[in-house]
Amino acid sequence: MSTDTSPLARAAAEFPRHEPRPPGAPTALQGIRVVDFTHFIAGPLATMILADMGADVIKVEPPARGDELRYYPPAVPGLQSQGGPFVWSNRNKRSVALDLKADDALAVVRELIAQADVVVENFSTGVMQRFGLDWEACRKLNPKLVYCSVSAYGREGPFADRLGFDPVVQAESGFVSMNGYPDRMGVRASSAVMDIGTAMMVSNAILGALVARERQGEGQYVEVALFDTGLLMTGWATMQHLVTGLEPQRNGNTSPDTCPSGVFQASDKPFYISCGNDKIFQRLVAQVLDRPDLAEDPVLRDRNGRIARRDELFEVLNSEFGKHPWAHWQERMRGAQIPCGLVRTVGEAIRSPEARARPSRNRSACRSMSRWIVSNSSLVARGQARRIATQMISVRASITFSSDACASDTMSCTVCARPPLPPFLMKKPPWMPLRASTTPETSRLRNASRAAARPMPKRSASSRSPGSWSPGFSSPLINCSRMRSHTASKPRRVRTGWKSDSLVMKDPFEGSAVLHIHWLNHKMIRHGLGPHPRTARLP
Repeated sequence: MSTDTSPLARAAAEFPRHEPRPPGAPTALQGIRVVDFTHFIAGPLATMILADMGADVIKVEPPARGDELRYYPPAVPGLQSQGGPFVWSNRNKRSVALDLKADDALAVVRELIAQADVVVENFSTGVMQRFGLDWEACRKLNPKLVYCSVSAYGREGPFADRLGFDPVVQAESGFVSMNGYPDRMGVRASSAVMDIGTAMMVSNAILGALVARERQGEGQYVEVALFDTGLLMTGWATMQHLVTGLEPQRNGNTSPDTCPSGVFQASDKPFYISCGNDKIFQRLVAQVLDRPDLAEDPVLRDRNGRIARRDELFEVLNSEFGKHPWAHWQERMRGAQIPCGLVRTVGEAIRSPEARARPSRNRSACRSMSRWIVSNSSLVARGQARRIATQMISVRASITFSSDACASDTMSCTVCARPPLPPFLMKKPPWMPLRASTTPETSRLRNASRAAARPMPKRSASSRSPGSWSPGFSSPLINCSRMRSHTASKPRRVRTGWKSDSLVMKDPFEGSAVLHIHWLNHKMIRHGLGPHPRTARLP
C-alpha cells in the first residue's frame, strides 16, 4: 500500500484507469520520425501533438539541465527535474541530451536528421545556422526533409533577432487591449494562448508539408511566427477595425456582437449563456423563463435592439435566474437547446461529468490528443504513451541515472522516480545505428570489452516477474522494478541492433556503482559493477 499523500496521489482514485490501445492498432503518423530541437511551450506542444498521432519524436536537449521548462513549478511528485508544465507538453517523446557545440554530438545529430522525416526548431535566429543545421544544410543531408522553424517575429526582416514570449505577444498583438473591463487597463490571458495557438499552427503546417512532400517528392520548409499567431488570435477584430476604423473595446464577460451573452447568477451558482442569434433568444425567454412579453417585444426581437438595451435586459434576466438554483435552469435550458454552462474552476472542470463522459479508450486511428488520467500516482497520457520521464544521453559524457527506486510495480519505468531506460535498450529500436567518432580511450575500452565479454543464456518468458516490462531480451537493465534481484557479477551480452562508442551508466539502485556498456558490431556488452573508469581500469 502506497504511503504517498501528495495531492497527485490522493487524486488518483478520482479518475478512471487508463485503457491501453489494442495491440498493433495503427496510428496516423506511424513511421514518421521527428527530430525536435524545441524548448519551452510552442514548439514542444506542437511536436507532442505529432507524437500523440503516432510519430516517433526524439527531443534533443542540452546536457545537465535540459529544457528549461523542466523547472517550471510545480514539481511533479516522483519525477526528478520535471515540473507540471514540462510533463503537460512533452508526453509520448524520447529525449537525448547532446552538446551541439561538440563535433561528436553534431555528427550524431546529422545522422538523426539524415534518417528523419521532420525537423522542428525554435532557437533564436541564427543559432541553427551557426551549428550548421539550418534548412540549406539539412536539405543536403536529407532532400525529402520537412524543416519547420518556429520564431517570434520571423526569420527574416528587421525584427528577426527579437525574442518572443507568450505574454509579450499578447500585448503587442492587441490581444491584451481587447480583454478585461472598459474602466481599467486590459489584461492578458492566464493560459499561454499564443503558445498553444502557435503549436496548433505548427502541427497543422507540418502535416500539410508532409502531404506536399508525398505529392511533390521533395522536402519542404515551413516557418511559423508567434507574432503572426497573435494577430490571428485577435479573431475578426482586425477585419472589424479595417471596415469601421474603430478600435475594439473591452467588454468584460459580455459580447460586443451578441446579446444576451454573459455571466448570470442563479440562486446558488454563476453560469454563462451565449445567445448567438434571435432564435436562441426567443427560446430562452419563451420556453425557459416563461416571459412571452420579452419574446414579443419588437425591440428585443432584433440583435441590435437587444445590444442597445443590454443593461436593462441583463437586470431582468438576473432577476429571473435568481429565483431558482442552477440545476433547475440547466435542465430547462438543455431542453430548449440554449448554449449555457456553469462557471467552473480548473479542478472542477477536469472532474466534471462532461470530462468523465469522454471515452477512456481511444477508438480512432490516432492517439488521444489531450486526455489524461492519474494512475499509480503518476500522470499517464491516454493512448500508447512511450516515456514521459525523458532520459539524458550524451555521446561525450557519461550517462547518469538517479539512484531513486522506481515507485511503480506494474508500469515499470513508464513514469518513475528517475529517468527511464535509453531507447537503444529497447527491442528493435526505431533509431538508425549511430557511429560516433572513435578515440584512443574508446578503442582501449573496446578491446577490454571483447576480452571480458562472454555469452549469457536468454531468460525465458516464464521466469519473468508478473507485471514486469520486457523488450524481448534478457538484461538486468530492463526491468527497473526488479533490478535488485539480479546479480551484476557476471558480464552479459545481448543483441540490440545498435552501434556506437562506449558510454558509462550509473546503476539507478546501487548509488556510486557504474555499468560499463559498449556497442560493438551491433552487440551490447555489459561489464560487472565497479568503480568509475576515471579512477580505475575496467576489469
